[in-house]
Amino acid sequence: MPGCLDENQVVDFLQGTNVPTEGESFERHIEGCDACRELLATMATVLDTPLREGATRARMPSQFPAVEGRYEMLHVIGKGGVGVVWEAQDLAVDRRVAVKVVRCDNPTLRRRTLREARVGSVLSHPAVLAVEECFETLDGDLALVMELLTGEDLAAHLARVGRLSAEGASTLLAPVASALTAAHAVGLVHRDIKPHNVYLAANGVRLLDFGMTKLMSELGLASTAGTLTASNMVLGTPHYMAPEQLFGEASVGPAADVWALGVVLYECVSAARPVDGKSFGQIFRAVADGNIHPLRDVAPEVPEPFAALVMRMLQLEPAARPTAVEVHQGLAPAPG
Repeated sequence: MPGCLDENQVVDFLQGTNVPTEGESFERHIEGCDACRELLATMATVLDTPLREGATRARMPSQFPAVEGRYEMLHVIGKGGVGVVWEAQDLAVDRRVAVKVVRCDNPTLRRRTLREARVGSVLSHPAVLAVEECFETLDGDLALVMELLTGEDLAAHLARVGRLSAEGASTLLAPVASALTAAHAVGLVHRDIKPHNVYLAANGVRLLDFGMTKLMSELGLASTAGTLTASNMVLGTPHYMAPEQLFGEASVGPAADVWALGVVLYECVSAARPVDGKSFGQIFRAVADGNIHPLRDVAPEVPEPFAALVMRMLQLEPAARPTAVEVHQGLAPAPG
């Protein structure tokens, strides 16, 4: 049985080159290894490469006997490294919902999914997708029932329309800054802000995927702090990770979310990212060297106040960044 993958093996696997001859057992290992599945999902984002068949598989509706009494699973609407999102019919109230089913054969993944459910049910904000119900299937998976959204995520939107104006980016992302303000006020840090987690729904913007959220009190504890799992794998998406996340520092607070939102704003108006690199190592070195490209060098048409706010959000020192409250004030239109 093959062991865990390193970064080079993941790149080869995603690109279909140098795949081990024991491919079937290799894929069985991936399906049973939370760390390898997460690494695949992260590197797929870095390389802009879709996950290959076998990295994750959607179970058919007939394999959800615990769900069929209440939710009729219709079809898959999203798939990630460790979970599948279904459009489903809630038979009790005759309406369509989204059901996110996560394969929780790993205790860490189970805790993360339950954390997402708790945050989604406790944090009341119009830009936070509420979790209406959480239950365990007969297979031991966890299912989260949520509002069914129609629209597209910000990554798909940018791929379709190209760069946005500063005003357009501000309008889209002010609700995200407001959601972060609410989360930070109750001691929550999202830790995975990126375009794929910003959903542009017909009825408003939503911030998705609170599965990596941590309480600030937890992040301050030496035994659980930082961004490394027991297998030394960094959590987050490298291009959007703050320096303190990349460097695995003792605590990662609200300023990390501000950095990530700054990267998203930068990307929206420039179609580029402030840090170059296609691998974790390249991104790590660029941030360590302070190679942050000034926004107006890349997009000179961007108004100075907007560019100044974004570059403040991308300060290397967390204390030098604005709070989510200040970011929201800078993005939201003036009253009246």
